[in-house]
Amino acid sequence: ANDIKEPYAIKVGDKIKFDQVKTNNPVATSNEVKKNEEVVTTPLKNNEEAISNAEAPAQPQTKPATNAIVHLNNPKAYREAYTDEAFNRKVATPQSQTTNNPPPATPKEAAPIVLEDKVDWQWPTKGKLENLFNEAQGQKGIDILGSLGQEIKAAGPGKVIYSGEDLKGYGKLVIIKHNNSYLSVYAHNKELLVKEGQVITKGQKIATMGDSGTDKVKLHFEIRKQGQSVDPTSFLGQP
Repeated sequence: ANDIKEPYAIKVGDKIKFDQVKTNNPVATSNEVKKNEEVVTTPLKNNEEAISNAEAPAQPQTKPATNAIVHLNNPKAYREAYTDEAFNRKVATPQSQTTNNPPPATPKEAAPIVLEDKVDWQWPTKGKLENLFNEAQGQKGIDILGSLGQEIKAAGPGKVIYSGEDLKGYGKLVIIKHNNSYLSVYAHNKELLVKEGQVITKGQKIATMGDSGTDKVKLHFEIRKQGQSVDPTSFLGQP
């Protein structure tokens, strides 16, 4: 009726006519419009152009939800690849999760036993002395000859730190730690009567005399001070 051509736009001041349209649906109007009646348009704010085409209804989002990008405050953290380094990195605990509960008390370790430097020595067995201490000639202790199965006793109180036969040249061997300075060594035994970690007393039977690792029945006895061989007779006195 108005002979408006594409793109079907009207401007401020244009006059348009409306034909009466019949419809079964109620239409809300403010003024009745008669057939072929002229209607004067009202200028838009800021002289903007009026667009006759109604906006198309919003189309539903076609992208699946799994493709949505999560925006983080720290983009590097989002882009970080799943690596062993990232996996092993410690995760900081958020402050909001912290509580006022005190950390569990760490159990106190037992104070180490401080042993005196002195040892109350005694002879480990009876017998004839052979091959006295001579470090220059490689004799790091003394040899005491005796009979097979003769008792071998601890020369002082302490703790067994070795009981076995893995050291070449010593046969079946017992080593006792007496304190932070002194060790005593008992070699070539027939039978070992104590185990590693066992606490023993002075004079306690620890082995029987034998000839393991040697050519005759004897006890090879050593005293070590701070890891160095010393002459046992200077500590044991007269047999």
